[in-house]
Amino acid sequence: MIFRCGAPINRTLTKNCLGVVQKVSFPHFTIFALHFSTASDTHRQNKIHFTVYLPMPVITFGYEDLLSLFGRDMDIKEFAEKIPMIGVSVEKIEGNEVSIEVFPNRPDLLSVEGMARAMRAFFGIESGLKRYEVEPPEISLTVDKSVRDVRPYVVAGVVKNVEMTDELIASLMEMQEKLHLSVGKGRKKMAIGVHDFDKVTPPFVYRAVKPDEISFVPLAMEERMNLAEILARHEKGIAYAHILNNFEKYPVILDRNGEVLSFPPIINGQLTALNEQTKNIFIDVTGTDRTAITTALTIVATALAERGGILQQVEVVDDEPVATPDLSPQHNELHIPYVQKLLHLQDGESICEALRKMGHHATVTGDTIMVESPVWRPDILHPVDLIEDIAIGYGYEVFEEELPHAMTFGSSLHPDRLHQIMIGLGFNEVVTLSLSNPEKEFEKMGIDAGETVELSNPISVEHTIVKRSLLPSLLE
Repeated sequence: MIFRCGAPINRTLTKNCLGVVQKVSFPHFTIFALHFSTASDTHRQNKIHFTVYLPMPVITFGYEDLLSLFGRDMDIKEFAEKIPMIGVSVEKIEGNEVSIEVFPNRPDLLSVEGMARAMRAFFGIESGLKRYEVEPPEISLTVDKSVRDVRPYVVAGVVKNVEMTDELIASLMEMQEKLHLSVGKGRKKMAIGVHDFDKVTPPFVYRAVKPDEISFVPLAMEERMNLAEILARHEKGIAYAHILNNFEKYPVILDRNGEVLSFPPIINGQLTALNEQTKNIFIDVTGTDRTAITTALTIVATALAERGGILQQVEVVDDEPVATPDLSPQHNELHIPYVQKLLHLQDGESICEALRKMGHHATVTGDTIMVESPVWRPDILHPVDLIEDIAIGYGYEVFEEELPHAMTFGSSLHPDRLHQIMIGLGFNEVVTLSLSNPEKEFEKMGIDAGETVELSNPISVEHTIVKRSLLPSLLE
């Protein structure tokens, strides 16, 4: 299909360009390839082609398990018809097994527990913001300064009185996998560890050690291995060793007795492996991005709470102690005139009801709606994100079709015209070559060269590399 960029597929994409969407499905996710071409270079009218890949995770679960969490019977055909109203897509239904495509901006739906929570709000069983009781911390996790240059951030939590079932184990494994792929960017940005809490002794410490300094029995193995051996011989070590390339020390989480819980982002220890007898679970999330690790922790912890687990915080002792997970909601203000401008909705209570169906708490004060959004919704970044939720909660099918107020035929803005407008507004035009040389790019600028793209057969010593910055040419 052909579309003009600027539609709400991705706000960061260049506007006013033509593109083609290609959908490619895989067993565990779907990729939408957006192929764009746009005019560039006023004088040569060359075309630049680029592609943006949007991964679409697919989760699979038993329908009976979903209904037990949902709290109400629903015919599977009715489910298939209504679930897309929430903003997901049915991939396939085979007997009791359901597969759902989830958009990358909704990691909170990457589990059957998160899906059931969203359904309860949307279908009026438990509308509004879901609130979980969280016990204050009784244990601590100390962050050693040695991890700051390797993998600096960590959060943790405890979930008590968990009833381990086959459905929970399957959901937990799939949830970790999908979160690692989406939020974690293949574990580089974030990685999750879940442990049998009763097998270890707090307090815990998160620190970096030399590759041969510590050994333990990793998951799915029976022999003790040091960290270097795990990276060289273990299946997960081989798969994710590249994340720790160029580091002299590797991160580990240890208990009071020096037992290894986790070697993030590679593998957990066999000692803390979950089994049918596990009652209390310790969750650690490490990474290079605070938002990613806190999002993942809240999603996993609240999913276990949906199964009846009791949440308890862990005190993470870094520069300043902080108790995690913190389930305090996000606070936003939404002005009714803004909603009316975009959706033609002006009744405050109707707007609040639509927000409650999407899991928010909303109240009206004058022409302002005060909104509390769940912390497991990292996609709520701007009032326009709430506008999108209002449209979904209100129902796209309810909006009446209407013709544009101005009936005009669109046309592209010719580059020459844009060129004249920019100059008329007082801008200066600088046209430079895309090639340069190390002396001009780095030596005269007093910066390190780093990686460069060098030409195999340069036409002159002045043009031997592809420039990395416009600044040297502008200063010249």
